Amino acid sequence: MNISKRLSLQEWVRHISEEEMPIFGHTVQQVVSVAEDDAAPTADLARVVLQDASMTARVLKLANSALYNFPSAVD
Repeated sequence: MNISKRLSLQEWVRHISEEEMPIFGHTVQQVVSVAEDDAAPTADLARVVLQDASMTARVLKLANSALYNFPSAVD
């Protein structure tokens, strides 16, 4: 998959759940549920991700990757 193209939320969910982290399907479903709720606070999304230590580690690894070109690491 060419990651450089812009992906929709649903395409990212598919990519993560099927290609990158298939064992995290339940967590991904919870993330989608919170993300689709316009009234849900970001704390709800953080809570879902933080409940899964492996997911948290992978999200931080991805966020700190060259793909996003952040000038400094995300903590």
